[in-house]
Amino acid sequence: MYHIISHNDLDGYGSAYLVREKLTSDSIEKKNINIINTDYSKELDLDQFKKGDTIYITDFSLKPENMNELFHKGINNIIWIDHHKSALDYKQDYLYNEKIKGLQEVGMSATALTWIWFYASDKIKRGTIEEQEAWLEENAPKWVVLVDVWDCWKLNNKNREEAEQLNTAVSNILSYDVIRELNGYNLLNSYLNKGKTYIECMKEYSESYLKKYAFEVTIEVNYKKYNGIVINRGACGSKSFNDLINKYDVCISFASDGEKVTTSLYSNKDYFDCSKICKILGGGGHKGAAGFVLDLTDRNLYDYFHKNALWLFKIDDWEGGYYGN
Repeated sequence: MYHIISHNDLDGYGSAYLVREKLTSDSIEKKNINIINTDYSKELDLDQFKKGDTIYITDFSLKPENMNELFHKGINNIIWIDHHKSALDYKQDYLYNEKIKGLQEVGMSATALTWIWFYASDKIKRGTIEEQEAWLEENAPKWVVLVDVWDCWKLNNKNREEAEQLNTAVSNILSYDVIRELNGYNLLNSYLNKGKTYIECMKEYSESYLKKYAFEVTIEVNYKKYNGIVINRGACGSKSFNDLINKYDVCISFASDGEKVTTSLYSNKDYFDCSKICKILGGGGHKGAAGFVLDLTDRNLYDYFHKNALWLFKIDDWEGGYYGN
């Protein structure tokens, strides 16, 4: 059996789609391919994996105890393709990390790395990010390039605007049929046009939401203080903060389903590493965008957040209001 474990965002779907297509092109029947799109708030059922299985892990990482359990099951054919800074730290704690194939590289999306893993030369696989980006421009479908630009926060890339449009158009309707459609020139342009319209509407909505509900915090990490802006809003992304991401050291969103709180941190400041804070709290991600999940079972949400000072964050004169007014 072939298993693909991947994140449930655009980069996760994109990289898993590429793996599935490569397997089917190698005459692997779809009935023998099991795709698991997940996130770090969910427990992975390890009982479904058996000795002799092949496991691809894309845009996702397993904690050492889970990866080591797979090794103990006798599963030796593991291909791991990931780019999250905090996740790559796990590798040193994997018992048999020398057996793991694939690419793990900060600075390139999992979708881009998956394309490179399957189709690039060893020289490109070992090359610099600039060399890999240039190779992708020449050899990969446009949507692969756009996913890479968006997911890795390549703000100065010439494709940044279209990358944002693509993510905005498809992030809430992700499926493998949608990813397949991105290979078509006309359909890709249709999604880009939809994304452009959505962005304009979302910017207006976010402006109104921020004015009503955003509040400022002071974050203290290792005795250093940073200014943050917080909103109680889930699955919103960095763009929901509009231009405030340029004003504050970090932007924070959180949302609860009654049992857990999913929290995301975003920053475009060179001196602020979101992944380090989130890793302390059991999560991880990129330097510029990371997250963690807190279990709130049998806890009072308000008391938990405010008695624990926003998870290491010290609230400074919380009065609420846009720009602290």
